[in-house]
Amino acid sequence: SPDSNTNTLNVASFFAPYDYSTLAQQDNDMGPTQVLLIPNSNRALSGCKNGYVYLVDRDNMGGVGTTANTNLQTVDLYNDMHSSFGYYRGASGESIYLWPDGDYLNSIPFDRSTGLLGTPVKNTNLQGPIGSNGAFVSTSSNGTVDSTAILWITHAVGCDAGSQVCPGILRAVDATDINKELWNSNEALTDSLGNYAKFSCPTIANGKVYVATF
Repeated sequence: SPDSNTNTLNVASFFAPYDYSTLAQQDNDMGPTQVLLIPNSNRALSGCKNGYVYLVDRDNMGGVGTTANTNLQTVDLYNDMHSSFGYYRGASGESIYLWPDGDYLNSIPFDRSTGLLGTPVKNTNLQGPIGSNGAFVSTSSNGTVDSTAILWITHAVGCDAGSQVCPGILRAVDATDINKELWNSNEALTDSLGNYAKFSCPTIANGKVYVATF
């Protein structure tokens, strides 16, 4: 928060896992997964390399506990996270998307009445990223019209993008039912992405999807 008298910023609230020191020593610290500010709420979400997703109250984030975490909710996705969040709120509900390293695509419901996350739904059919780099996602829709909601996903194919240059893929998945893949760039040779670029989400604008590659 700003201090008008000293023209400086002060820490209003913060959160850290209670075992942050051990996590840092094990290279399981927070950082590769960005912070998602859930729209029109006081909730924020972030992920850690240890496979946990942490939900916090942005106005009172909880600080750091001594023997347990002090945030609102923790969800274990069981896999490392070098990935990004996606978000969509439509007529039938509200979902957060995440595809960690070596895991399945997750859709995590958000219950606005309780301000908490529900049980993740996983698509176990799609072969996703392996190694130490996950998928990077964005969503597009015509407002809250569920039939137009698309989850756009880019990730490496067939090798570990954490340490190698790998081929990439762009997927379009139904944002209201992540078990329905609508299209992917490997279906036709003319749609091939070439080599995958890490930590870069698809951008949707003017009826086109833009994806960074090497």
